[in-house]
Amino acid sequence: MVEDTGILRAVAAGVVAIDVEGRIAGMNPAAEALTGWSAQAAQGRPWAKVLRFPQGQVALGGRTEAASDPQSAHNPVTISGYLEKPGGEELPILVHQLPWHDQAGEWVGHILTLHDMSSVRDQIRLREELLTNIAHEFRTPLASLVASIEMLDTEHHQMCVEEIDQLLGSLHRTVRRMESLVNNILDEASLRAGRLQIHPEPVDLVDIIEGAVLFIQPMLDQRGQRLEIHLPEDLEAVRADEQRIVQVLINLLDNASKYSPSRETITLTVTAQDGMARVSVQDRGPGIAQDKQVALFQRFSRLPRPASDPASGTGLGLAIAKAIVERHGGKIELKSQVGAGTVTWFTLPQV
Repeated sequence: MVEDTGILRAVAAGVVAIDVEGRIAGMNPAAEALTGWSAQAAQGRPWAKVLRFPQGQVALGGRTEAASDPQSAHNPVTISGYLEKPGGEELPILVHQLPWHDQAGEWVGHILTLHDMSSVRDQIRLREELLTNIAHEFRTPLASLVASIEMLDTEHHQMCVEEIDQLLGSLHRTVRRMESLVNNILDEASLRAGRLQIHPEPVDLVDIIEGAVLFIQPMLDQRGQRLEIHLPEDLEAVRADEQRIVQVLINLLDNASKYSPSRETITLTVTAQDGMARVSVQDRGPGIAQDKQVALFQRFSRLPRPASDPASGTGLGLAIAKAIVERHGGKIELKSQVGAGTVTWFTLPQV
């Protein structure tokens, strides 16, 4: 039996010792959790009965059981596949196999380390979904841009001023939406690399609101929505990176617009308390179930989009907004009820 040490118990990876006869000689708690077997129940059992690992059975077999030819079992092996747990669950796993020697240097079996690859698999899946969503997000606006530019190129001499203005307005909305998407992608990369920079300074919150409204107004006009703004008379300046907070507010307003019905009112309210300014955006959309709300501030988390705006999005906006606000010393939260709309708010320190 392999010696039970505190080090083995503390190792995050699963560790399984297999003797020269191919039987389990011991395992740490992480291996117990991964395999679904207790160390006591697995002790002395053939390793293939405990580690149901079809993809690696052939590669590991003949090495863990090669007592008559130990030299053939001395090379390290790394195999990936799925581990079948007793309840039928399949777990993506990476197995490293190393020869096991005693203190005298004699080969006595193998040590397997088992690494749960679920999080890696999920990250790969999310990345693939992100790339697919980016392609879809760009496809429609690019097609619209091409069509509008071709129309201006070939038919501008036949168009009246109003028609040209409408076409330019459509081009403007499309370009700004693509700009927002690109900014989110770049900021997500900066977040992962720890390079997202914030440069706060005293700034008038009205300037921030005006910058966000200037960006979002074409989208609101397209949906026939109205933005209602409520500001206190004695609004103090805030300490903020103006460009970054404009980005946060654009994200909140854009979400409110996407999930609000056409020709509906979106409300932006600013209040102040205890040295903090609070900016709230309220929509009158379908609302969000309680169990879905916290996850929305995580990367790649998305809600189903309404039929009026079927693009799936990247799921980055709120995660980036949260990072920006928290780097300012504020916080961002939302309150929602199914059928009663959503209020999303963030705070910033006042000067």
